[in-house]
Amino acid sequence: MVRTFDGGHRLKLARLNRALTYRDIERISRILSERYSDDRFTVRISALADIEKRCVVPTIFGLYTLCLIYELDIPTVIEWYGFWPKDRDRKVVEQYIRWVG
Repeated sequence: MVRTFDGGHRLKLARLNRALTYRDIERISRILSERYSDDRFTVRISALADIEKRCVVPTIFGLYTLCLIYELDIPTVIEWYGFWPKDRDRKVVEQYIRWVG
């Protein structure tokens, strides 16, 4: 079973496997932010340190950026944080919508 604090540790390992520094991540993410014209894709050094060391869950924009840089699959990384999407959950929502609709 994966514990929620494993996400930051595993992201750190992915960064180290690519031989990237905190500064590298911030620089690359700024390039992406400029490309998307959206600063939310920037992963600042302080945010990355919090993600890796203090078990802070990244924003969806930060998660996307880190997965892109580290070449990771987003659903896999989401599981590292303790979220396991299931098809049966979708069925519950569909049943509710049919019931109220």
